[in-house]
Amino acid sequence: MLFHRDEYKINREFVPRKIVRANWNEDYIILERENANQKELKYWIVDKKGISIVGANLDLDRYNELKDKLKIDVDLIKISKLRNV
Repeated sequence: MLFHRDEYKINREFVPRKIVRANWNEDYIILERENANQKELKYWIVDKKGISIVGANLDLDRYNELKDKLKIDVDLIKISKLRNV
């Protein structure tokens, strides 16, 4: 789970729960999040250097557009497989 601290130094949730796929490179973290109903997937792109969200709650088309624009060269990997990386 990614968190940020607000001006009161309280940890706040940065990306909602149930991440099913993720990956990262030197500049970005990419995430695929599953809705509570497990039927809808949303995508997130987090800028590691600025510790900010570049794209949040994106549909697949918008996620792919933004990923291409930012030249993110990694693909999403299932969380269960990331543990072995």
